[in-house]
Amino acid sequence: MDLHEKKQGELSQEFPFINELIPVADGLDGFKQFVEKYPGFNFCPYLADKTEDEWKISTSRQYMNQVLPRFLYIPVNIGDGDEEMLAKCIQYADDNSAVAAVNITKPHKSAPVLRKYFYGDEDSSQNVDTLIKAPADGKLHPFDLNAPAFINWFEESVGLFKDKDIVIVGAGGVGEPVAKHIDRRGPSSIHLVDIKDRSNLAAALTNNTHYYHHLSEVDLNSSGLIVINASGKDGISDDTGLLEFIASQPSIGIFADLRPHLHIDIVEQAKAYGWEAYTGNGMNARNDYELLTGIMDYLDIAPCDRPSFSEFSARVAAAS
Repeated sequence: MDLHEKKQGELSQEFPFINELIPVADGLDGFKQFVEKYPGFNFCPYLADKTEDEWKISTSRQYMNQVLPRFLYIPVNIGDGDEEMLAKCIQYADDNSAVAAVNITKPHKSAPVLRKYFYGDEDSSQNVDTLIKAPADGKLHPFDLNAPAFINWFEESVGLFKDKDIVIVGAGGVGEPVAKHIDRRGPSSIHLVDIKDRSNLAAALTNNTHYYHHLSEVDLNSSGLIVINASGKDGISDDTGLLEFIASQPSIGIFADLRPHLHIDIVEQAKAYGWEAYTGNGMNARNDYELLTGIMDYLDIAPCDRPSFSEFSARVAAAS
């Protein structure tokens, strides 16, 4: 065995999935099998309900397994509405010291079982998309990382929300906390679009907020329009009417699609109409680096051994 082969073998022991996609675990049993198969490793399950095609293009499934030795970021599929399985996975993660954090995405963000587990009330208005173990007590603590990551990226790289008319397509999951954060920044109006009734959320916001079942109901004539697609879909064809809405506006505006990929067709199409348009890649890198920082704190990784944000964001871009 030559030196190169030896180094590759050592690397594969520390990073088993550095060059290949980690398999998707099926629920708690699948998650447990991974933990048992890799003794001496630490873990972060990524809880979602995705089709096989959606999992294939899940970017974090790649780069999160390339950054820390003996650490696995495990995609775990849990069916939409399976609150019992979601609760079991959270309890198992909370009780297992090898689990450093839990990342949560659609449709499980801010699920009632999460709100009840951490805030004692399934009707709590607190948003939860990330759980990170605290070094002090070794227990999971809830965080809303998605919305602050988007807000910080947007205000630093694009512009402010103050006095703008905001349209948010998809007002659950990440859309709900994004709307709450924007509401605190003094927009002229907020327009929530979702097939699920979000009228209670609209009523709770303070800045001239309206709820619509479909985007075709939104009638605006704004010279300061910001449209945010928070409806997810992971690359599946759009059925929200977004492109028609963008094309119909009398004034061009700013469009942000929160999906993490570098290239999204509707973003390119919006640019062709003259809009300033962005994907969620910049937001995504910030969000997951915050998660990674919490994991490194829990694992007590020395500063000299931590990847920098620039190193991490380069891996995010390469996987996107």
